[in-house]
Amino acid sequence: MNSGKKSGYNLANISLELSALASDLAQGKLRIGSRLIAVGEPLFFKTKQKIAGDKAYFTLSFQVPLPLPALEEDAWEEASPDPLQEGLKKQENKDAGHRERPPGGKKTKKEISALWKAISKEIEGGKAPEPSGEKKLLAACEEYNLFTERAWRAEWLACMDALRNALLAARNGDFNKAGQLVEEVNRLTRSCHKKYK
Repeated sequence: MNSGKKSGYNLANISLELSALASDLAQGKLRIGSRLIAVGEPLFFKTKQKIAGDKAYFTLSFQVPLPLPALEEDAWEEASPDPLQEGLKKQENKDAGHRERPPGGKKTKKEISALWKAISKEIEGGKAPEPSGEKKLLAACEEYNLFTERAWRAEWLACMDALRNALLAARNGDFNKAGQLVEEVNRLTRSCHKKYK
């Protein structure tokens, strides 16, 4: 498959990235951008393999809880820049072509919209969402990471942070904070759609 060469990815780079992820997880940490944060035991783990046309896709998804102090800015531990990620970013910036994405993004996006609509109504009504609904929403959001584009990835991650914090606040019974975060998620979503649709 020479499409890896086009986008700056190759099997060796993917292997290194997965090894770095495994090393971080073995220490109970997860790298988010340039930050290394402590995480709890996985709430869910899933792999998905798919062949579509002449391409094979592999998706790895898992969800780990953040200890409450990890939600505070001072709990983030700055990590040294990841040389592999830096190299891949530079290569991606050089690429003029649009990287092909796997099929299914629209379906996942619709699933997220429907789940979020139901869950946000529950939160706004002063009710914590069912754990199964939360789990489905977060799993769909993790799957959608596969479809994000460089131009709006930072906004997607900010929206995901607000969404997770809204769910956490609702779970803890702080519906005032949860409601504010629901509004923030909706504002970020509208802003992003307006800019990039």
